[in-house]
Amino acid sequence: WHTIDLVRPHSRTYLGNGVSLTYLPDQSPVLVNTPDYYGPLNLINGGRYEEENISLLFSFVDDHTRTFVDAGANLGYFSLRLAERLRQHGKVLAFEPHPRMADLTRYNAIINGVEPVVTVHQFGLSDVEAEVDFSFPKGHMGGGVIGNADQPEAFDIIRSRVRKLDDVLDADATVDLMKIDVEGH
Repeated sequence: WHTIDLVRPHSRTYLGNGVSLTYLPDQSPVLVNTPDYYGPLNLINGGRYEEENISLLFSFVDDHTRTFVDAGANLGYFSLRLAERLRQHGKVLAFEPHPRMADLTRYNAIINGVEPVVTVHQFGLSDVEAEVDFSFPKGHMGGGVIGNADQPEAFDIIRSRVRKLDDVLDADATVDLMKIDVEGH
């Protein structure tokens, strides 16, 4: 009976400034950006989000996995889930160009006690180093794309950096697992 979501209570609290605290099914706390109409709704309504993708990523993690790269971290959901698995012997590098989402990723690592494992970089990854405009659809901070939008009134524009992953990593570093969610870039 404890695995039936409708019976089990699910708590969520609005903290203000567009941020809510909710819990994943394992009771891990997670801060979400409530004005965003996509991912946060799943997290607030039961705490389940892209479980098939998490299971797939977990299937590649073993005792030799040391570095997970989360390109397009959003609020850090994948970073948090993998940090739990890598807590003893690995690290997570989270890349998120949107300042608000990068902050939420950082805060989520702190409240889950995985801050030493997770390093948040507030820039995107690309094949060049540059300052670029990211166009985020109003109401969907997870849907940012590089470049100017066709309908500027429907987008928020954020200026941020992009860098090459090779320039961020140490020369002898290896990446064992990587999740890339960068809206087609």
